[in-house]
Amino acid sequence: MSACSDSETRALDLPVEELIVTRGRFGVIQPHYARIHEEADSSSRVVDLVRRGGVVELIEAAPFETLERGSVDYWYSVAYSIVLPNGSPQSREGWIFGQDLVLFTTRARAQNASAQLGDGVYGHE
Repeated sequence: MSACSDSETRALDLPVEELIVTRGRFGVIQPHYARIHEEADSSSRVVDLVRRGGVVELIEAAPFETLERGSVDYWYSVAYSIVLPNGSPQSREGWIFGQDLVLFTTRARAQNASAQLGDGVYGHE
């Protein structure tokens, strides 16, 4: 049996990791259409409408909960894709109220849930 002596000190090198605290990394839109806003505020400009079943990737959550439409939840900054009228996809970002999402830890789980609800993200400009 061996033990470290009091005079022996070792430096401990651990990798630096960011800790992200969230309920999920991906969200699936629940209402028939959800508004994507320019800012984390329901009075900000609506930049897109996302159809039920659309999958979004969570970038960050607002640092505070908000009361919107009778529910208290976070606003989430999200990344998503739309299909332009010419058929080409375009990546976008915006803010959505958490009440409109069901959160999942993986894209595969979100896509499975999406397949049961519907599909699509439709632009609104």
